[in-house]
Amino acid sequence: MHRRQFLAQSSLAAGTLLTSDVKSLLPQDRKLGIALVGLGNYATNQLAPALQQTELCQLTGIVTGTPQKAAEWSSKYQIPHKNIYNYETFDQIKDNPDIDIVYVVLPNSMHAEYTIRAAKAGKHVICEKPMGLNVKECEQMIKACKEAKVKLSVGYRLYFEPHHLEVRRLGTEKALGAVKMIESSLGFSMADPKVWRLNKALGGGGAIMDLGVYCIQGVRRTLNELPTSVLAQGFVTDKNVFKGIYEMMMFQMEFPSGAVSNSTTTYSSYIDRLYATTGYPVVWVRAFLQRHRCKRRILGRKNIFQNTCFSTD
Repeated sequence: MHRRQFLAQSSLAAGTLLTSDVKSLLPQDRKLGIALVGLGNYATNQLAPALQQTELCQLTGIVTGTPQKAAEWSSKYQIPHKNIYNYETFDQIKDNPDIDIVYVVLPNSMHAEYTIRAAKAGKHVICEKPMGLNVKECEQMIKACKEAKVKLSVGYRLYFEPHHLEVRRLGTEKALGAVKMIESSLGFSMADPKVWRLNKALGGGGAIMDLGVYCIQGVRRTLNELPTSVLAQGFVTDKNVFKGIYEMMMFQMEFPSGAVSNSTTTYSSYIDRLYATTGYPVVWVRAFLQRHRCKRRILGRKNIFQNTCFSTD
């Protein structure tokens, strides 16, 4: 499959669950039940607390290889023993009517396996980004979900975050003129060789597989185009920490409209922004993160709009 065809098709398939009418999936008079697969930092500190506030879904199951975590989560969230699985018993989830959706929150190298297993169990799937390590894995995931007639979504919240949607509107509607140039960058310090993201086998390639997703999606969704060419440079300054992966990557993309982008993603420096320039309608829109909430100001300046709230995860 041609690269651009795959990107277009996988974007549609991956967005089906969260962009569809969720209510149509709901059994009558109950919320959708979600099982979290992998109870690391994101599941523990973000997803589980958020699922206590949701209107259409709720936390009903967990999958973990750590008995202590299983006991702690069961007590904290009133999860019955029958809804707790480990990685060996995971496939038994097919017989559990309390669980409608499996949310895969595992290291990147495990996304494909558990998405496919969940689909074969007849469960809808939300998979954390990046969807897979390569095109072949993503194609296999889409195929498995189609064959099982279940929905597949990538857990990329910025498809729905209102400030990103506004920047997308400004770009795609050419509200301030056609976008000519975009800079998108995201990075933070993660100089710990023990974390799985710095393990090439588990993470797939460092910051580009993690934070680079935001940079790429931010650009292409602002333009509503797919790139026609990509040029990239990789850098490593600390070879004791970053082994087999790039510490930093810079890459440039060209688009059919003539727009160009320059992006940076890194695990050794903090940077967080999407910055687009058009022609000469006079408006400057700036969105920024404050206490995990993006706020927006219209400053009445030149032909620039800026969004600096990638990192609200």
